[in-house]
Parts: sequence; C-alpha cells; structure tokens
Amino acid sequence: MVIPSSSSQAENFSKHRAPFFIGTDYPYWKTRMTWYLQSTNLDVWDVIENAPTFPTKLVDGVLVPKPKQEWNELDKRNFQLNAKAIFTLQCAMDRNEYNRIENETIVEMITSFTNIVNGLEALGKTYKESEKVMKILRSLPSKWHTKVTTIQEAKDLTKLPMEELIGSLMTYEINLTKKLQEGEDKKKKSVILKATTKEEEDVEEEKPSDEDDDLALIIRKLNKYMRGERSF
Repeated sequence: MVIPSSSSQAENFSKHRAPFFIGTDYPYWKTRMTWYLQSTNLDVWDVIENAPTFPTKLVDGVLVPKPKQEWNELDKRNFQLNAKAIFTLQCAMDRNEYNRIENETIVEMITSFTNIVNGLEALGKTYKESEKVMKILRSLPSKWHTKVTTIQEAKDLTKLPMEELIGSLMTYEINLTKKLQEGEDKKKKSVILKATTKEEEDVEEEKPSDEDDDLALIIRKLNKYMRGERSF
C-alpha cells in the first residue's frame, strides 16, 4: 500500500488518533478507519457496523422509546457507545466534509449511495435489499435519529422495500423543512412586530401633548413681551 506523503496525512499516522478524512481517497481512509476502530474499541466498531441501538420497552405489545429516567445500566452503556461511535466519526472529518454530510438531502444521499453500491456490484460485491435498507439507516446524520428509531420500531427491516423507505424519508424531510421554515417565519414576524411596536412608541413619545402646546404658546407670548410687543 502506498502511503501519502503529504504532511497533513502523515500527522494522522498515530494509534491514538482516528484517521482524518478530507473528502478524497475514501477507500484508503475507510480501510485505515476500520483498522483503527477494530484495534481500539470493538464495541464502538459493532455500533458502526450494525447500527446504533436505543433504549426501548414494550407497551401493549409495541416497542416504544424508553424514557431516560427508566434507563438501566445497560441502556446507559449502549447509549454512551452510540455517542462515542458518532463522536469518533465526526472527529475523523474536517468541517467542510462534516457540513456537507449533515446538510445533504435525501435525494443527494440516495444518489451517492446508489453510485457506491453500483460501483461495488460492478466489482462483484452484491447486497440484499435488507442490507441496503440497514446501510441507509446507518448512514443518516444525527438529526435523523428520531426517524430512524421510529422506522426500526415500526417496520420489519428484513422486509422493508427500498422504495418505501426512501418515500418515508423524503416525506419526513419535507415536513421537517416545512417546520424549520415556519419557525424562521415566526422569528422574522416577531422581529418585525417588535420593530413596528418600537417605532409606534417612539412616535407616540414625540407627539406634543396639550401641556406642551400651552407651554409653547406662553413662551411665544413671553418672547413678544420681551421684544416690546405687548400683546400678552
């Protein structure tokens, strides 16, 4: 294997630091990252390979998220492993790559995923439908965790068609975007309302009162008197 000679890459050849991904040469980074995770913490590697698990409980025969106050030690440990796996991956990429992944739309993500799968299949590596479904769910960024948990609890992932999964994710994305936009609109309206109210208050303060009018009249008459115009 040829090792890149750049200083930025060379600095990352450390058993104490995750290999750094800058958006290029993914196969090389993936190999190194796999070795790094397997050599440092197999539990974290299992989370990345098999998808994170979240504390759940049975309610009327249905698995639902378990409230945090009901977590036992195993639940806490598994949740901490999830967080450690996510943190390890986040620390292994630069800011631009992280933002690109976090802000990637479902269509963009599915397109990238399809291109990768097609490339692997051309090399003889094939995946079952259920494997593709699991890989998509595992690859979603942190803001999708709630939706991923819902799908895992409500669907049999071994029988879930890709088309249904993608449709569900796109619907969720549309609703999420709509809610975010509504929140932004409310903020803008609130700012405009506050500004308008402030302007009205300022105008109200500037309006002369009856007492001000009387005082102005007295001052004008006094000035005339002082100038000898005794019309007071």
